[in-house]
Parts: sequence; structure tokens; C-alpha cells
Amino acid sequence: MLTGQEVGAAGSTGRSGIRATGAMVLAVWLALSGFGVRAQEAGGDGTPGSETRTPVVAVLGASVSAGFVDPRPRPDGERNEGIRIRELLPALWPDREIRIVDQSEMATFTNPVAIQEVRVERVLDESPDLVVAIDFPFWFGYGRHRNLESRLQQQAEAFAMLESFEVPCFAGDYPDMSSADPGMLPASMIPDRDGIAALNRGFASWVEGAEHVHPVALAAFVAQAREQGLDVRYGDQDLHLTTEHLMQADRLHASPLGAAVLVFKLGERMREVLPEEHPLRPPVPDLRRLVRAADVEWQVDEILEAKRETPKPDSAGKRKKAG
Repeated sequence: MLTGQEVGAAGSTGRSGIRATGAMVLAVWLALSGFGVRAQEAGGDGTPGSETRTPVVAVLGASVSAGFVDPRPRPDGERNEGIRIRELLPALWPDREIRIVDQSEMATFTNPVAIQEVRVERVLDESPDLVVAIDFPFWFGYGRHRNLESRLQQQAEAFAMLESFEVPCFAGDYPDMSSADPGMLPASMIPDRDGIAALNRGFASWVEGAEHVHPVALAAFVAQAREQGLDVRYGDQDLHLTTEHLMQADRLHASPLGAAVLVFKLGERMREVLPEEHPLRPPVPDLRRLVRAADVEWQVDEILEAKRETPKPDSAGKRKKAG
């Protein structure tokens, strides 16, 4: 038991003693928590590299990235289908785990600056290792504007947002969508030919000076898909894909097969620009994996079957059935 003198002494120093003890506990806690953070960063056992972080791939964009589906029936009576880019991306890295953060937004056209500012901030909060923004710039150039200057001013805002990322960012240029169904994309929302050319000049000039941004040739991809179709390698076979295979009936949005081919092209682009040591440099893309991820193997089978049944010209110029 404490004597009266001891009790008095304890009472007179109690608060300072508590403060001293509390300070000691806080110091120990901070030291331990700091060690824990360092150990987590270095690895589970504190050894550098013994534990790696799952890479984060972020998706930013508008309706193509978000998998928009044209609700109207196709001319052949079939329904249109779409697919989110996020569902296809893991097929580019079949042998490693990645985490997808999808902040694509179909309604971007209603207010691109306000909508995408929020989504860019959300992606920044996730500390991504790579950003896929194929159709992100689109509505910063398309849409209703007073004049070309207004379009270019809003385009600059898109560029500023993407420059906030200090990791590889893949952004598409501006396709000519003047042949899209006006019921889906009114003429008043489409820049004229000179306007599209100006937007693409601005885009090209910007990416030259944007350290982390890599251009994706979306304009060339769409033009080829819409005009003569695309020739692709599918395993050990050559495939010719028409506009009907690659685009929905509105001639604006990609079909699942079109999205698979687009992501295949994206994978090729990543291999071109990412150094070998980059953790997200993909292996050689395989279109078969992407077609499988899009769940359209049946469609490719139909295309291949039709190809086998197509007659070929014989040496005399007559046509014979392929054997």
C-alpha cells in the first residue's frame, strides 16, 4: 500500500506522469507503425521486392469505353451489342494479376468537363500504373459549340486533365464520324472536316510535348473499319472483318468484336512504346484471347465458315468452290 506521503506525491505528479506515459506510448506506436509501413512497402518480410503491388489499370472515356448499346434493331433484325473495355483488358495480360479501375462514363457528351473532372480525380486517388483513355478526348472536340475556337479551348481542358497522370496514358485522336446515324449523332454535334483536321493537329502537337501520353490511332482505325474493313490475323488464319462485324448499326459505337480488335491494336501499341522492364508491357497480343473475352467466338466461326464456302477463281478466271 502507498503511504500518505506517497499518495500525496502521486497526486501532485499524476497529470504530468500521465502525459509522460502517453507521450511514450505515442512515440512507440508511431515508431512501430512507421516500421510497419516501411515493411509493407519493402515486402512482407521487410526485404525489398519480396512482395509486389498488384498493378492498377484505369479506364477513362465515354460511350465506347463504357460499352454503349444502340437500343434500335439492326437492319437484319438482330439486336446490337456492346462491351465495356474493362472486360477485355485482362486478356492483354493473361499471366499476371491486374486490378481494373473503370471510370468511363456514357453521359460524357452532356457535360464533358464537369463529368470527367470528377472521374479523373477518382482515378488519381487510385494511383494507377497505366491509363487507357481511348475515347476520352472525343467529346472535348465533338458536341455543340459556337465555333472552332470553342472546340479547341475545350480540347485543351481534356489535355490538361490527362497531363495530371505521371504514368503511361494511351489516348485516341479524333475520328471522322460524319457518316454516323444522325439519330444517334446529330450533324450539329459533328465538327466539319476542317474542324476535325484542326482537332487532330492540336492533338498531335500536344502529344509531342506530353511526356507520359501515347497516341492511339483511333481515327485511322475507324476510317478503315467504316470504309474497307480490317484484315486481321486470327491464330493461323486471315480474317477480313467488315463494318457490320466491327460497328453497331449506328455506325458510331463498336460491336463486341470491334472492341476486341480495338483492344488488340491497343496491346500492339503498348508493346511499341513501353520499355521491356515495364510491369505492364503485355506479351504479344493474341486476338483469340480477346475474342474469347468478348464472348464472340461464335461470330468468328461464322465468318470463317463463310470464307470456306466462298468460291475462288480458277486459273481460267472462272469461279470454283474452295476446297
